Amino acid sequence: MGSNTLFRKISSIAVAILLLIYVGYQIYRSQYTGFKTETAMYADLSASIDTTGFIIRNEELVYSRYDGVLNYTLDDGEKTAFGGTVAELYPAEEDAAAHNRMLRIDEELTRLAVLENPTEVASSNPKNIGSQINKTVTGLLSDLKSGAFSSISNDKNDLYLLMGQKQIVTGAEDSASYVAHIENLKSERATLETTTSSSTGTVTSPASGYFIHTVDGYENAVDTDDVEQLTVSDVRALEEGEAGSNVDSTVIGKVAKEFNWYIACIIDENDLVRLDRTTNVKVEMPFASASALSP
Repeated sequence: MGSNTLFRKISSIAVAILLLIYVGYQIYRSQYTGFKTETAMYADLSASIDTTGFIIRNEELVYSRYDGVLNYTLDDGEKTAFGGTVAELYPAEEDAAAHNRMLRIDEELTRLAVLENPTEVASSNPKNIGSQINKTVTGLLSDLKSGAFSSISNDKNDLYLLMGQKQIVTGAEDSASYVAHIENLKSERATLETTTSSSTGTVTSPASGYFIHTVDGYENAVDTDDVEQLTVSDVRALEEGEAGSNVDSTVIGKVAKEFNWYIACIIDENDLVRLDRTTNVKVEMPFASASALSP
């Protein structure tokens, strides 16, 4: 009897010790993996290469021998078709200015037409107008940041129209004030039309593409078919050339005829090795655009 009791006590103690050892081992394994670990952080790495160079594209010059004043009808970068009008000729500067003013009046009358109808404006949803105002302001800020100054005027006019709609819908203003403004614009346009000389001619595009006002004399310096054969010496020769030295006085602009544009610049061998191992390259031209280009 006594021996059995002693055996049970010894067995219980042994089981308890084994249980403690097992629990301790499990705790040890959970706290120690045998490997040194560190917290990993995700990051994007980039490097830049500063250089100067040339944009090479397939361009065709636009020529015109004219008397009087040249008035462009397209903004820089605006698309034109073969034979499309890129400029108009007027007898005097005042006539060209008056013509441009009439175009702006026509655009404003088109936008303000909705405010001339109180029923149509009153049926507008103030919440929707507010959303459109926010969207237009965002677009305006984006155009300012990217340097798209030709779009800023349209953004401003759209914002003016939306604010007018909101004023009428909320009862802050009456549509009668806008009707009076519309009548004043119509009267001004009628006066300009009777006192302004008509266009004496037009200048048309020799090709389809994107019209550009300015020329620099490098338009025919490199053929796009020869871009891949350019050497460092060729690019240095272009850099040493004098911009504008070969511009014909009858050239009034040019048309970029293709989407494929090329960049010719000089970089050292170490940078070239880095580029060979790079899969994503962006080009930044801070004096031309705030947006990076992805070739």
